[in-house]
Amino acid sequence: MKNTLYGLVAAAMVALCWWALAGSRPDAEVPARATDAAVQGSFATSDGDSGGGGVALGEASLATISPVGDAGETSIERRATTASLGPTPAADGMLEIRVVEAGRGVAIGSARVDVYLTGPGGDPSEMLVSGGTAAEDGTLLIDVDLPAETALAARAVAEGFTPGTARLLWRPNPGSPRPLEVSLARGATLVGRLFDGAGEPLGNGRAHLEPLATGGDDHDFNLPCLRDGSFAVAPPALGEFELLVSKTGLGTSPLVPIRIEAGELIDLGDLAILGSGVLEGRAQFPDGSPVPGLSIRAMPSTGQAPGGQGFTRGQVGTQASGAFSIAGLAPGLYDLEASPHTHVAVQRMERVVAPSRNLVVTCEGWLVEITALDDGGQVVAMDELEIGAIDHAAAGFGAISKRLGSATSHTALLPRTALLLRAKDTRGRVFVHRLAADLPSGHHTVELRTDDPTLASVRVRVTGEGLVGEERLSVMLLPRGEGSIATEAGSPGASELIVQGLTPGTYYVRSSVLDARFSVADAEPGQIEVRAGEQATIDVPTSHGGRLEFVVRLADAGDDSSQAASLPVEIHLRGAGEPDWTRSAAEWANAWGGVTTSMSGRLVAPFGLGLMLVGDYEVKLEVEGYRSEIVAGRVLAGQVTPVAVDLVRAP
Repeated sequence: MKNTLYGLVAAAMVALCWWALAGSRPDAEVPARATDAAVQGSFATSDGDSGGGGVALGEASLATISPVGDAGETSIERRATTASLGPTPAADGMLEIRVVEAGRGVAIGSARVDVYLTGPGGDPSEMLVSGGTAAEDGTLLIDVDLPAETALAARAVAEGFTPGTARLLWRPNPGSPRPLEVSLARGATLVGRLFDGAGEPLGNGRAHLEPLATGGDDHDFNLPCLRDGSFAVAPPALGEFELLVSKTGLGTSPLVPIRIEAGELIDLGDLAILGSGVLEGRAQFPDGSPVPGLSIRAMPSTGQAPGGQGFTRGQVGTQASGAFSIAGLAPGLYDLEASPHTHVAVQRMERVVAPSRNLVVTCEGWLVEITALDDGGQVVAMDELEIGAIDHAAAGFGAISKRLGSATSHTALLPRTALLLRAKDTRGRVFVHRLAADLPSGHHTVELRTDDPTLASVRVRVTGEGLVGEERLSVMLLPRGEGSIATEAGSPGASELIVQGLTPGTYYVRSSVLDARFSVADAEPGQIEVRAGEQATIDVPTSHGGRLEFVVRLADAGDDSSQAASLPVEIHLRGAGEPDWTRSAAEWANAWGGVTTSMSGRLVAPFGLGLMLVGDYEVKLEVEGYRSEIVAGRVLAGQVTPVAVDLVRAP
């Protein structure tokens, strides 16, 4: 208390002396109040990530803020010293920083404030207070021991507001604190935390916004961080972007997709700077044309473990220009190759040093733009597209099948091998084209048409008992030699279908009934030979079966009924009149519709065995703790027959 009185008396004496000396100086009465909400990135670090090209901020003069009193005011526990400023006499005083909302003057509590000295150009030169927290009334009181006419600046950040900066030339204000107001405007705000691979907070970074919309502008801006790595910045644009944060000499963060809207607070969470290794280049065909959509991966070279911080492998797709960039890698030696699922051949690059730029990856293959034309030469919307290798065993490539909806064109990156392209429109018409293996690598346009005299077709007819309801016939043709796999499914209830665009040769034939309720295809797998320009015919006989549905009743289950309802059940099946229980009938039925001799189910609910051959059967159910009698069931064509089974608790 005594020290406080001494301090007040001394302050009063200094004020009187200053007033006597200052006389009627006009600037002595003007309050130091200045705002500059547009100033951002006003700090600099020794690694060069600076907001305005300033010098590195020293840490020797950092002052610690601590709360005092009941009003939430704050003060400096020790004064900031600035010995490098020369012998100019010091003038004691207080600086009262108040953080308010621009245009309204409403206090912003809990704002984070940095106070620093500025040089002749306004750039930061030395930090005085880092990460001070304003009270609920928006104020932060700081004890200042600096020479008069010293240039100061205060920068405040708060969630939901654009960071703002206010500046002044320090002059003590005897008897009361010197006011400085920092005005923050509302707007979209990006908040988060920047840290390294070990989880340690990082200083200032650099942010890049890449627009997702075609024709949009990209933006670069500084990312000033407090000592805990946290930041709150106003982005320079609104819209949908991918955000990339970098740190000079250290690396980059992963890409973060964000949508920026006015007035929104966007929390990016923790952003990790991953590594400085980058592999950049371009994928191209031998003729120099770009290869878009190619997936390239970087793997550590054999016996070479990358060192330092960052990923040890990466994978990216090439852009429309063929460009690629694999960032965030640990420095070291890598091999560049195509990803395993890539169909085209890529020249492997070994022992590439990361970082490396201007790499050229050569690709052997085709970039094909596919369209379908009707008999009048008009473009037709494609609903389905199938691309298959004519000799898939030699090509090491099977088939691509895509559902296009109603696309009038489709671009595909394909291997340089003989291919058959088949498309179907919404009316079921088929369009085909063959690609010869001697077509040179590069970009090509392919037109699919309804007729090709070098190809064949197969007509598949349903015979026998036919189909029921919404059942559909399906056929698969597997080439014995050259040719591509062909699959086709008919319309619900249709008695035939046609498979077009077949390479001449011999095919294995497999047929089945889709959405089968009561029908099954009786035809065994066979083979058929097709010739160019001709149509072969296959007959698929069908038979109708039926189903058994068991209605199980539990006797004497009592309180255990719910538990017993989920017990596994073992099903034994035999043809009526057979002396022994065998698996033959069940296996026979299994070939039709999936009948098994053991299954689990809720016994209190009806359950069935699947599609079965017409005939009489005997069934026995075995459930642990229960016994049942042998029951008879008759399977009728096209019907579901209920069979009641009583289970009695075993003694």
